Amino acid sequence: GIELRMTRCSITPFAVGSPARIIILPQDAVTLFDDRTLRLIIRHEAAHIAQRDPQRAAIMAVIGLIFWFNPFLRWLQARVQMAAELRCDYLALGDDRAARPILARAYIETLKMDAARRGQLSVTALAHHDLTGHKVRLRHMLHGDPGRSLGRHGRLVLSFIALVAVTATASVQFAAATPRPDSEPSTPEGGAQTTAAPSGPIRMTSPLAAQRVTSHFHEVSDFRSQPHRGTDFGAAVGTRVAAVADGVVTAATDHYAGGEGYGTVIVVDHGQGWQSLYAHLDQATVQVGQRVSAGDQIARSGASGKVSGPHLHLEVLKDGQRLDPESVLP
Repeated sequence: GIELRMTRCSITPFAVGSPARIIILPQDAVTLFDDRTLRLIIRHEAAHIAQRDPQRAAIMAVIGLIFWFNPFLRWLQARVQMAAELRCDYLALGDDRAARPILARAYIETLKMDAARRGQLSVTALAHHDLTGHKVRLRHMLHGDPGRSLGRHGRLVLSFIALVAVTATASVQFAAATPRPDSEPSTPEGGAQTTAAPSGPIRMTSPLAAQRVTSHFHEVSDFRSQPHRGTDFGAAVGTRVAAVADGVVTAATDHYAGGEGYGTVIVVDHGQGWQSLYAHLDQATVQVGQRVSAGDQIARSGASGKVSGPHLHLEVLKDGQRLDPESVLP
């Protein structure tokens, strides 16, 4: 019940599960491989269809687009895809030990074909672009898996744990969006409520060893048509950036929701409604969920995003309201 189609396009074999069950083979593969090798490749792709892997991959891709900010979900997608490949290798080989090196050689030749056509269309279930993944696949093809597969109960437990982990991580990421900017700091749009710094027990320190302000909070100029939402500090690319107070990292991303011009961003939650946001970074040196102390390095300054030059943009918030960072910094 599976249709086999040939194509002259520069692609590697892949399967489609819906609306029709189809395996696509490139003409080059038919020329390169003998019948036994082609049968193994087709069995591998047919196993993907039987296991509904194309539908699962499509659903996970949609979820990944919705929760693009969730690093755990991207890791989980990669692990699930690898597990699917190993399972289909096993189903394609069956108990035929003599076929193991044949499939392994076909895998290597497929990788060579993919590398030779890098930059052209390359859709495949047989190719991964990380060295560790290649080693795992080849070792599994040649030597099998001595471990036992999980039963139905075990799979249900793991699925529940994964669901809880994804939900928890998403909740943390959404919480991190509280101080979400509406635009790039240099040219913000929309009005954010601002107040004078309220009194509180939190104590802050400078994010840079040498603190040189280049643009003040609420400043308006020819370059900036609306009030500045934070404070800019002059800093060369690669300058050490420190946390201004103790807290937990709630965002460390190159794609901050609602702040496309911010470049690489880190947000630290200090508790009691206090948060600090660091933008235009060259690189983050901390991860989401990591606890930091005042003065700990969290990033290197840079010129990412929409900027006129390298600097550190700092925002300080209390209960979601932006404050003048200079009013709370030493």
